Parts: sequence; structure tokens; C-alpha cells
Amino acid sequence: MKTFKRIVFVLTAIALLIGCVPMGFAEEVTSGEWKYEAISGGIIITAYAGSKTVVKIPDTLDGKMVKEIKSYAFSGSYITELEIPSTVTDMHSALKGADHLEKVVFADGIKKIPVCAAYDNSNLKSVVIPGSVETIGENAFNNCLSLNSIEIKGNIKSIETDAFKNCGSLTEISLPATVKSIGGYAFIGTGLKKLTLPEGLETIGDSAFSGSYITELKIPSTVTEMSSALKGANHLEKVVFADGIKKIPDH
Repeated sequence: MKTFKRIVFVLTAIALLIGCVPMGFAEEVTSGEWKYEAISGGIIITAYAGSKTVVKIPDTLDGKMVKEIKSYAFSGSYITELEIPSTVTDMHSALKGADHLEKVVFADGIKKIPVCAAYDNSNLKSVVIPGSVETIGENAFNNCLSLNSIEIKGNIKSIETDAFKNCGSLTEISLPATVKSIGGYAFIGTGLKKLTLPEGLETIGDSAFSGSYITELKIPSTVTEMSSALKGANHLEKVVFADGIKKIPDH
């Protein structure tokens, strides 16, 4: 059994690594303060070579669209505030090692906060998510231990698996009325003390609030699937099912 568990752990770690770190090699090009490599449909930022503390990533470099940002692209920099352009679709744990980074702003027009966008950045404190965003990707802010402020300007429909996992400093978050699904483990290990789930929410994934400090939760009448959503929510004392709910969901 121990051997089996060890194999599962290793396979999970490999899967996460593959999902968060890009594979492949190309010639690195320097353009002003930026270094990049060519990829299909545009370029991937590989490093920031400037000295500014407040930085806005351009949406194009040398006429090529900025599509991705490589892991550790800002490692060793002194950037404290960073704006991500709407053209970026993958970030590959790009903010790991950016030890001075405190605030990230996603530009209006971006549709999805990329998978592993800020994964494992323990210094990040504040994030601004524009109204154009519909999905917060898997592991987007996983292990952002200092994150304590999320400004969401609306229209989010889906919060994917592990999105805010282990954000221990996050004590509150306001979810817009547009949210339809909350993935498994989305808020596991957060410092959340209270959370208002909006009417219109339909699904809540496994152990979504495990390890949080939520003591009371109201389940909207629109929820049809919960998948052991409250498992591990050990501080939870009271659950209220909203008037109008037709069936208490299984599990």
C-alpha cells in the first residue's frame, strides 16, 4: 500500500510539472528589456532583463504576439507590480522566484486566468481580475501564501480545481453572481472565514472548502451537484439550504 501511494504521489507531481512547465527548446532572442523564444502563433517570454519595479508586459514584441510566459521568467528581478496582457494564454508558473512581486493585474480582454498563472509565488499579496475573465484556471494561485486581496470585477463562470489552494492569508473573497461552478479543492487550505455563494451556482467540487475557517455556509437553491464539497471543512458549524432548492444534492 505504501508503495502504491508513493507511485500515485510521484505521478501526480509529474503531471503538475508537465502542466506548469513548458517543454521544448528554441533560439532565445533579446528585444529591449525582454528575452523571448518563437512558438506556434507567437512568442513565449523567457526573461525580463530590465530594472523597473512596475512593469507592463507588451502584447507584442518585434511584431509577434506574446502568447506565453516561461517558468521563472521574473526570477531575481525587483518587480513589485506586474500587468499581464490579454494575449497571454499560458504562464507555466512564470511568477515563481519573483520574490519582490506584490501585485499582479490582468489586462482587460483576457478570457481566462491561465493554469498555474501565479503558482507557488509566496510573496504575492494582491491580484486584480478584470470583467472579461470567465475562468480562473487550475492551480492559478495555488500556494500563494501571502495572497490576501482578490479584486474580481465580474463575469467569472468557473473557478477550476486547486485555484486558490493553500492561500492561507486569503480571509475573504467576493464571488460574482455569474459563477456557475467551483472546482474540487478550489479553496482548500485558505484562510477564508466567510463566503457568500451566489444564486446561479450549480456545482461545487470535492473538498472545495477543506481546511478553511468558514463556520456557516448557505447553499444556493440552484446547486445540483456537491461531490463531497464540505468534506474537510472542520470549522463548519452550520449549513443552510436556500429556499427553493428541489433536492439536497448527493454526497
